[in-house]
Amino acid sequence: NDSPDMAGDSRARSGSGGPAPPNRHLVGAPPTRELAKTFAQVCPPDLLASLTKEERQRQEVLLELVNTERAYVLDLQIIHKIFIVPLTTQHMLPSPDLDSIFTNTCTLIQLHEEILAELEAKQKASGEEKGMMVDAIGEIFLSKLDRMAAYSLYCSNQPLIPGKLDKLCQKHKWLKGFLDESNTRPELRQLSLSGFIIKPLQRLTRYPLLIKEILK
Repeated sequence: NDSPDMAGDSRARSGSGGPAPPNRHLVGAPPTRELAKTFAQVCPPDLLASLTKEERQRQEVLLELVNTERAYVLDLQIIHKIFIVPLTTQHMLPSPDLDSIFTNTCTLIQLHEEILAELEAKQKASGEEKGMMVDAIGEIFLSKLDRMAAYSLYCSNQPLIPGKLDKLCQKHKWLKGFLDESNTRPELRQLSLSGFIIKPLQRLTRYPLLIKEILK
């Protein structure tokens, strides 16, 4: 199960400053990485033909939003499962060192698991017979707007992480070996920890582009 759960970890902490136990995925099973389909592929032909060109394009972007949100949650969960949990429970990297690399990653995981669950709930309410159409998403993001402020802390620390990681590898000689071994795991898709650490920044900058397309 890739959904983060650090309930049994005595070192798990609450608050926005460091790794904390996020909630499990709220609707159904944890997300899985599947080949994303377009709206035209999942929508019944008769329904697709009845939609205006503008609505088809809107639903394509809405589906892209849900699919990319699912992929983003999976990447955040990889950070937790492959890096945070072992470094917390097995190698016992000191808390200040953990915080300097992962900042408030677990706060972001909890936030986006909830966003994904609500997006998927809208799809399920529509059903396959209606092509998993989503009517509106504005209230989902508006209800989470205050919690999106967590990105301010994360993004302010992100440019400093590569340098901090190099220093930690010098300070803890075993850390480089751990990272090199982790990089061989297939679920990382040949990405390093640094490649995953930048994912939140990339996702944050993607939202305005997707929302702009939905509003067209």
